Amino acid sequence: MTITETLEKVDKKTLKERVKIPFLVGLVALVIALFLSLDLPPLIKASQAMSWKQVPGITRRAGLSHMVLGRDPAWRPIVVYHYKVDGTAYVNDTISFQEWLGLPGFEAGQIRTRYIPGTAVTVVYNPENPQESCLEAEPRYLDPFMHIVCYIMFAALVFLSCYPPVKPEERV
Repeated sequence: MTITETLEKVDKKTLKERVKIPFLVGLVALVIALFLSLDLPPLIKASQAMSWKQVPGITRRAGLSHMVLGRDPAWRPIVVYHYKVDGTAYVNDTISFQEWLGLPGFEAGQIRTRYIPGTAVTVVYNPENPQESCLEAEPRYLDPFMHIVCYIMFAALVFLSCYPPVKPEERV
């Protein structure tokens, strides 16, 4: 008996029910993998940065980088600053380890106006690697939470599009 003949004999409804649980487990694993790979590392890095040392620094440049997300324009704030640790000068442009991928113009402009070129800023740096630094060390917990909600909604949409609700007359 060939595979094609075997598949023709299998009840399609039974086969669909048998695949339902592994498919759901796969979707849950995908949601967890997305969260662990995209959202958790920057959150951990931002949490670690809260215990790093601080030094005064000065902003050199502040601006916005234009980008397009789908059909909508978006901006990413860019701030270049310099600071000294133990007599060695460093230059960096990391505002936060949880970067903004694209902000509307108003929000991006607000961030840019906080860091006017030539103003004094507090730089948080890694004592083990002073080149690693940022201006805003506080972790933003709302971003990963919103992302996990979006991941779950996407997984639910995929699952429900593959497995629509069973009608009462189809239940055995």
